[in-house]
Amino acid sequence: MAYHGYIGFISNYCSRIKEKLNRNIKILEIGVDTGITLFALNNNLNLLSVPFEYTGIDIKVQNHVKVLDYTFMQRFETNKIRVIEENSLKYLNTCDEKFDIIMIDGDHNYKTVREELSHLQKISHENTLVVCDDYAGRWSERDLYYADREGYENNKKATKYHDTEKKGVKNAIDDFLLENKNYEMFTIVQGEPVCL
Repeated sequence: MAYHGYIGFISNYCSRIKEKLNRNIKILEIGVDTGITLFALNNNLNLLSVPFEYTGIDIKVQNHVKVLDYTFMQRFETNKIRVIEENSLKYLNTCDEKFDIIMIDGDHNYKTVREELSHLQKISHENTLVVCDDYAGRWSERDLYYADREGYENNKKATKYHDTEKKGVKNAIDDFLLENKNYEMFTIVQGEPVCL
């Protein structure tokens, strides 16, 4: 995901909470794809003097993304980039870390997004910024499973299709917010993504 229009906001948010937390900013990105967000955040956070630890999860990590940790210049020796080729639901079931920034853009379907969001209490804290893509896009009220996409048919890590009564990313987020009143939703630019 590229989070167009949001990288500056996310980077500045990291800069502000760094002062409050006095430690490396911990970032989780679900759905790394081509690594555009990682490229941009690495650059911005180094320019803003924000030490960070990035964890990216994707069911298919592209070769150029696998070597990013070794190719980026880092301002701080404590910066860490970790990209994991795994299903987000499997990763979240065993994750015991809390993140300051969580970006969700994996499978674009009700079942997966709803389950990813169900882990927020465990992996976030009161200052965590959650950014969910595809809220108002073509997958807002219909499902996409990567297991059904070309190039992913034989990917054992991909979530298989599940027929659910509700469909789409918007419905999953809306239902989560109805049940979790301690989260608020807002947007930075018109359309998507949305922040929690």
